[in-house]
This record gives sequence, structure tokens and C-alpha cells, in this order.
Amino acid sequence: MRLSKVALSAMIAGACLGGTAFGQSNRTAPRYYPASYYSYNEDGAATQAPAPITSASDAAKSSAPAPIASSACCDNTPACDVAAICDGKASCDGLGGCESSSCGSCFGGGLLGDCCIGEPWKLFPCGIAGLNVGGWTSVGYHTHQNPFSFNTYDSRVQLGQQWFYAEKVADGSEGLGFGGRIDYVYGTDAPDTQAFGTPGRFDDTWDNGGAYGHALPQVYGEVAAGDLSVKIGRFFTIVGNEVVGATGNFFYSRQFTFYNAEPFTHTGALGTYNVDDDTQLYGGYVMGWDSGFDDNGDAYLSGFKRVVSDDC
Repeated sequence: MRLSKVALSAMIAGACLGGTAFGQSNRTAPRYYPASYYSYNEDGAATQAPAPITSASDAAKSSAPAPIASSACCDNTPACDVAAICDGKASCDGLGGCESSSCGSCFGGGLLGDCCIGEPWKLFPCGIAGLNVGGWTSVGYHTHQNPFSFNTYDSRVQLGQQWFYAEKVADGSEGLGFGGRIDYVYGTDAPDTQAFGTPGRFDDTWDNGGAYGHALPQVYGEVAAGDLSVKIGRFFTIVGNEVVGATGNFFYSRQFTFYNAEPFTHTGALGTYNVDDDTQLYGGYVMGWDSGFDDNGDAYLSGFKRVVSDDC
């Protein structure tokens, strides 16, 4: 019965958005990153047509590989013409982008004062077995106990979240694509992220002492075709403006309404349709609030997300 409801949820989610095709969601889907490459010959020199030699100085330079004025090589490789790539800026940032001339090294001086902070550092930048693997560590201290929200373990330095995740984004840009994601968290926030909507089921009993615990807040598969994708499994809700993950919130503390008036997770199916780069539509069928793979009240879940400004 549980599997048939999940299958029914998937069909409803696809039907809701297939014809024309806010937020716990930690990303919008489908999300496509077009790849860029630069190639090398067997001798290690960058592939580039030799420039015409018009002077003795040009002849002296001809033995070195010609600069490649392409954003594809903006990774501080010797063959990069940084001025051409970065449009006159000082240097590449080592992450495929450019940093301005006022930026220094994050570790080399200024105590982060003159540093340009780019993409997060990754333990496995190339992934593992085709999966994007990552996580974070959140440690905190507070003196006031809030019994109706997170931050219930006061007056102690504590591990709030030791988070790990593995995902493969379902890429539907060239037809049917498959993916999925699993999240694991340990810490004092984990008991508040368990499937407490169905007591005693799934990860609701994975406690470790009075304050710590384990949780699997997201376990889902995903299928995408074109601009439409559908998640099937357990995933974060699209309701609200705060999220469970520490990296998605500005403040260490949480709103009272976040814990008491909004779901954290759903089990079921949720479709996402990318109208354009700034607009996503959501629609799906879920089996209640904060449950594991159990039904504690069926519901239709829908909404939209719109970026109205380029400002951070």
C-alpha cells in the first residue's frame, strides 16, 4: 500500500506540471551545468594554432604555448591568458571564474579582509562514482533554551549538525535523465529533523543520549525530461523561508513559526518545472508532514518561486 501511494504520487506530480511543461528546497531542479573543456597534446602543450612569426621577439616567444583566451581554462593553468579571460582583471580564482584586482588570498593575509570568497571548498571536487559528495559542520553555543524550537541544549558548546550528502542531479537537457540524493545528519539538530510525524517509524528512534541523534532527512530519486523534473521519496518541504540545513540560514537561532507552523520534510512526489532561469513552478502529492515512508495525512503540495532581483 505504501509503495502504491508513492507511485500514485509520482503520477500526480508529473500530471500536474507535464501539460505546461518556497523554502526548504536547497536547490532548484532541473539544474544543468554545461561542461567546458580545454585539451592538451601528448607533450602537454595546450592545443592552439601557432601565431604568425613577424619579428625576432615573436620567434623567441613561439617556443612557449600560445595563451588561450577562453573562459574554459580559467583555472590558473600556465597557458591561460588571464588578461584576456578575466577582461583585464587581476587573476582567475581557480574555480572557473575571475577575481578582481583587489582580492587577495583567503589564507595569505588580511585575515579575510581583502579576500574574495567564491565557491565552497570541496573535499571531493570531482565527486565519487559520478556522485557529488559534500557536507558541513555546524558548532554553536547559546545560553537560552527554547523548548519549542531548535537550540534546546543550552549552555554547552555543541555539534549542531555534522552533515553529509551524496547526489546526482537528474539532467533532462538531452532527454530522459535520472538522479537522486541522500542526506545524513548527526548532532543536536538531528532529533528535530527525524520523522517525528510518525512516532517510532523510520529514523524517529535514532537518538544518541538526551540531546544528540541521527537522521536521514532526504532520501529520494529524481527523473527529469527537458525543464520538468519529479522527485520521489522523502525530501525537504518548499514551505517557509528558513531551512533545516545550517548553511541555508543567516542566523544561528530559528523562528518560533519555523518549528511550530511549518513542515520540515514530506514523503511523496514533487514536480518542478523551470519556466525560465528565474521562475520555477512546483506541484505534487505528499503523505503528510515530517513522516518517514508512512502516511500520516495526504496533501497536495504546490507553489512557485520567482527571483525578483539580482541583488544578494
